[in-house]
Amino acid sequence: MIGDALGGNIGVINNYGLAAVRMPGGLLNTAGRIGLQDNFSPMPRDRVFFDYSDFQDVPMVGLNGPTQVQNVNRFSPGFEKTFFDRWTSIEVRMPVAYGLNNTLSGTGNTHSGEFGDLLVSFKTLLTRTDTLATSGGMALTLPTAQGISLVNFPGVQLNQLQIQNRAVYFQPYLASLWTPNDRFYMQGLASVEVASGGNQVSLQFNGLPSNTLGNLNNQTYLNFSVSTGYWAYLEPRNRYLTGIAPIFELHQSQTVSGSNQLAAASGNGSTIVVGQNNYHFQLLNVTTGVNVQLGPMSSLLMGYTTPLGSGSDKLFAGEFSLLFNRRFGPQNRLTRSQF
Repeated sequence: MIGDALGGNIGVINNYGLAAVRMPGGLLNTAGRIGLQDNFSPMPRDRVFFDYSDFQDVPMVGLNGPTQVQNVNRFSPGFEKTFFDRWTSIEVRMPVAYGLNNTLSGTGNTHSGEFGDLLVSFKTLLTRTDTLATSGGMALTLPTAQGISLVNFPGVQLNQLQIQNRAVYFQPYLASLWTPNDRFYMQGLASVEVASGGNQVSLQFNGLPSNTLGNLNNQTYLNFSVSTGYWAYLEPRNRYLTGIAPIFELHQSQTVSGSNQLAAASGNGSTIVVGQNNYHFQLLNVTTGVNVQLGPMSSLLMGYTTPLGSGSDKLFAGEFSLLFNRRFGPQNRLTRSQF
């Protein structure tokens, strides 16, 4: 499956001088959290891979005006290694993105490269036949990304506001892959994301010591994905191009727990509010693309994702994805199909 994920939580900082601050990926980093559905297979496999995503018109931050949009380019190298006769595996992914700098200023912002949150996934097969495989596992998202710092906002006497990145996400999942013949395949994934805790928020008004406001809660998510592909061209004896399969995918993600809100009074009588009470959203994205097999061991997936929602149920205008996999070890139609 090509996937569709930019990230998750949304944070809002309100003041008469500050508009919404919207940070996909846990309030914290334009690299975002990686979605488990991105370039994932129910089958444990030995592989190295490199994923590229261009997210278009991502709402990021509005300072003294409407929320701005920008493109975010994300690069995610990784690997997967199998154990116990290829029945289990461990996968590691590290996203790097180019987007808005994590230090946001009231006098102007810059762009830079940023590390995202490291994802480690443990997977094991539960059942396997010649045509059907089911698996389960646990993915961990570790807080390796930087926090958010907001500095120097004229008119609100705010010297600095920091949102730290501390939460670890636990994501148990179940997945299946069905290949009834050599041409057609269908895959599904269901998971729940639960955070270990919140992210600490602290601020400092001009001329005053730093003050800790508390923790912004990280919401719990339910995620569902389904993908179908059909090998319109399949020639395993060809040395270079061995298969071409159009792909159609649906991805849904929704919050099942509410968010919270923190507030502090500034020296000039205004109030700075971080977060939003009981905020919920539901994302529904459709992805179309193509799976190109290069020789017996490599694959190149290209796709475009279009959100079907609007407003807060839409984290970007569109996403172009380019995913490369190099597999190792014995191959069959189960390992060839991409999730």
